[in-house]
Amino acid sequence: MPLNPHRKARLRIVVLVLALLILLVWLGVLLTRRSSAEPDEVQAYRQSRPVSLPALDFRFDELSETWTEADLRRQFPQVQFDCGKVPPTSDLGEWGCGAEIFTHNGVEAMRVSFFFHDGHLDSASVNVPKWTHKKALHSVLALYGQPAGLQSPPSADGLRLVAWRLKDGSALFYNRDRPIAMPWSAMFWVSQSRCKQRGCIVDRAADGRSATPDLPDAASAIRP
Repeated sequence: MPLNPHRKARLRIVVLVLALLILLVWLGVLLTRRSSAEPDEVQAYRQSRPVSLPALDFRFDELSETWTEADLRRQFPQVQFDCGKVPPTSDLGEWGCGAEIFTHNGVEAMRVSFFFHDGHLDSASVNVPKWTHKKALHSVLALYGQPAGLQSPPSADGLRLVAWRLKDGSALFYNRDRPIAMPWSAMFWVSQSRCKQRGCIVDRAADGRSATPDLPDAASAIRP
């Protein structure tokens, strides 16, 4: 028995609606997979990280070279630091304290390290995974503005640094390029006393620009 023309039309509409719903569901699944897809190394890294790691928030211009290890622990009681002697070849003082962290100022991070010379804080570094390089840079720019120094030729590690003069005379360094060979970027703080000894940012009178000098300790601190 032939179908009523109106019934045929209703069936066609139902079939079209079902086809459209199936298409929308398929597209939704596809888009969800694409948006949540991450490189294997990112997934493996995040799955290996304990969820109990602390979030650490501080400005680098809040650090003080008057701090001792006891002061450091009082400032960040939520962090369980491992402390010990620093190899003399690292040029990072005699004593260091480090810990794994979850975030720094809201940006995914890997590790924080503090280095002491003659018992007082001399430098510090925060390592972030390379996939958060740009986000970390934007965070630093938001806090301290445009850098005062740019390093054109790369350091011994093949990285070019940018530097900020902080209000107390200390300096902050960051690798301006996302690392390729290494899995992390690093923010590296240098105390005022160390800057006076080394000259953290040198003004080049020849071209009116500023550049960061080749600091062995800055290059070394990029390693966690």
